[in-house]
Amino acid sequence: MGDLLEDVDALAGRVASRGAAIQQRLDAQPAPRLSELVDAEVELVELADAVLPLAARSDALLQGVAKLNARVEDVHRSVAVLDVQPESSEPGPAPVDLSAVPVVELSTSLGPMVLELRPDVAPASVKNFLRLVDEGFYDGLSFYRVVSGFLAQTGCPLGDGTGGPGWTIKAEFNALHHHAGTVSMARFAHPDSAGSQFFICLGDWSGDLDGKYTVFGRLLRGRDVLDAIGDMGSETGVPVNTVIIERAVARDRGPQDVAEPPRAPDDVSGADR
Repeated sequence: MGDLLEDVDALAGRVASRGAAIQQRLDAQPAPRLSELVDAEVELVELADAVLPLAARSDALLQGVAKLNARVEDVHRSVAVLDVQPESSEPGPAPVDLSAVPVVELSTSLGPMVLELRPDVAPASVKNFLRLVDEGFYDGLSFYRVVSGFLAQTGCPLGDGTGGPGWTIKAEFNALHHHAGTVSMARFAHPDSAGSQFFICLGDWSGDLDGKYTVFGRLLRGRDVLDAIGDMGSETGVPVNTVIIERAVARDRGPQDVAEPPRAPDDVSGADR
């Protein structure tokens, strides 16, 4: 654009100079000869030949600018439409049919517990858990940490809370609450540090744990077993007696896998921990 303007300025100077010279030459003679008129016309034609390519370039540039302005206007109109466009009316993901989701049965040294999984709110956590179950990862592991009235934690291959499967998964904090029987992923300080360890709540700890740990299931059956595990707990978390997961198995949900009636409100609260 700058080069074209410089060309226009230079040519304008040339045209003005040569036009003035031609005019002076013609004005100096009261009756210019035919040859002089022809010479003047030739010079004017030469000037026209010089002007025409530059004019064509100028026209092309102006057309390009006009097209660009039109594109800009289209973009502005599109942005305006996007700003006022209503939310999509297309339906979201269909609700997950939990009856079609496998349950996991933990056969422990104190009896069986059946867990319901929630891939609708924590799909990656459930997928990871089922993978570990299928690989037999939990078989033989202990509930190494049992805090009375708080939680029973397992899933550490080292038995001291420092072990895992060799990888971590991202947190999937959700709207489910940490009530008694809630199954949630344990983790280290970083939110995305969960791997294989999980805990089952022994009381209502919604105020302390919600939004900080990924709930991915709940206890369906085996509350008496969970209570018995809780009885092995202590204030320090070191269980009085070792409780082992003898085998963890994922299977189809059967008619017997229904939630047990809710228990009476717990006497233990987060303030008493």
